[in-house]
Amino acid sequence: YRYKGSSRTLKARIEQHRAGHVSRTKNRRPLSLLHYEYFENYSDAVKREYYFKSGAGREWLKRRLIETSILSNVRIYQLTKDIRSRGLNNPNSFAFCAHVR
Repeated sequence: YRYKGSSRTLKARIEQHRAGHVSRTKNRRPLSLLHYEYFENYSDAVKREYYFKSGAGREWLKRRLIETSILSNVRIYQLTKDIRSRGLNNPNSFAFCAHVR
């Protein structure tokens, strides 16, 4: 099962999922972040989330995950390091996909 979502604070949102505070994934842990994208504003992140939930979006994610071999767990500290390396010290919004059992 792949959970798709959007958030203004990705690190905190993933931690909420991992702690079992999100009803949709509470009984499906552990959760592994598979893909995320940065957006300047939240409304664009929500649009991308809706795309991920469409048939074309699911296929795009599937191809992307296979092509880049992002089938292993991406840890939060790596995510934070990546955000900082791109100069995104104050990221606004994210769309993301996570694998849950």
